[in-house]
Amino acid sequence: MKKHSPRPQKQPEPSSVPGRETPAILPPQQPGKGLLRAFTSLRQRNFRLFWFGQMISLMGTSMQIIGQAWLVLELTHSAWQLGLVGEGSLPIVGPNGASCS
Repeated sequence: MKKHSPRPQKQPEPSSVPGRETPAILPPQQPGKGLLRAFTSLRQRNFRLFWFGQMISLMGTSMQIIGQAWLVLELTHSAWQLGLVGEGSLPIVGPNGASCS
């Protein structure tokens, strides 16, 4: 059996146009005008993951607050106690603006 020796292949040279070079770092595109400009930060993968995670967390928090208030209303039938539960879910702000809860 005859073995073939691998031939060195000549790599093609990139064609270059004199006076016209591709920059190593492309400048960022200018954001468009209008509503699409508000979502340009979502192009970054890490920020997009953070943002969608926060949205899911916010939905869960809202469901928990509504469920808790609904449960108090079903068990007690008291608007006063429902108000106490609703007030407890809001942050209490002190005189200097710092949160006390």
